[in-house]
Amino acid sequence: MEFTISKEFIELQTIENMLDAQVTVTVIFTKRAKIHTLELSMRGTVEMPCDRCLEPVTIAVKNSQECVLKVDANEDEFADTDDVICINSHDKEFDITHILYENLLLALPLKKVHAQGKCNAGVTAYIQEAKTKQKFNKLGNQGKTDPRWDLLKNVIIN
Repeated sequence: MEFTISKEFIELQTIENMLDAQVTVTVIFTKRAKIHTLELSMRGTVEMPCDRCLEPVTIAVKNSQECVLKVDANEDEFADTDDVICINSHDKEFDITHILYENLLLALPLKKVHAQGKCNAGVTAYIQEAKTKQKFNKLGNQGKTDPRWDLLKNVIIN
């Protein structure tokens, strides 16, 4: 089965800072007697604010996961594993929304930034100016201390 994750999914799951998505998800469900397997693979693009300039940036995402659905199993046996999900034999449907949500978030990179030179020029200039001021302040204050703190150096605590 194949379907698309779009802006509607993002709004329903209240995913922070995600503006839009066009991610195709392929689900392969293999049914057996007591153990079923669920193979998920997703590929597409997600639009999020850039961490550097806050302008929208399109990020390619790709992820896959295989889960095992165990029928009528004791959940305590599989408490340490995330890949084994226990279900009741009377259940006719299984909601994979949360699995898709987690996989989508895991597919995102840690830094969500534009390619070098593609960020908003005004914000980039502001960042460079702030870095320059910070370097100047570090160089200018070497060896100098605030006289208010000098008085505290003489206080001895027993």
